[in-house]
Amino acid sequence: MSVDLRYTVRIMKALTTDSSSATVSESALTVSELRFGKRRYLFHQPIVFKAEYADGVWIHENETLCLTSYAQRQEDALQELSEDFDNLWKEIVEEDDEKLSEDARLLKKNLLKIVTIKGGTIKDDISQDSGHRGKSAEKRD
Repeated sequence: MSVDLRYTVRIMKALTTDSSSATVSESALTVSELRFGKRRYLFHQPIVFKAEYADGVWIHENETLCLTSYAQRQEDALQELSEDFDNLWKEIVEEDDEKLSEDARLLKKNLLKIVTIKGGTIKDDISQDSGHRGKSAEKRD
């Protein structure tokens, strides 16, 4: 499944320091939409992620959503973030409430309040895989 990186990201604050081992940069990343496959997740209010670059690795994190992505290239870390959010949506929002813990039901309720989803369904994702069973297809079984 391909990742569409046409998300909106603004750097709110940046702090860069040089050290002998690595360049460390901390930023706040504001994301108003994420895309993965045929799905487009639009946030009613932009979501802020902590973005950090340390020891050659980009890290993007939002503790409220329990999402953390990391990679050597920022583009790859953002791709992972898009995929991880897509998996979070499928595993929490699309799951029956009876199968979710109390915390997961609360997260689901909050996600439904802050996100509009456009395009793509689980059926679309499966047909797009064309028999290839990737990470997201396995999690739905």
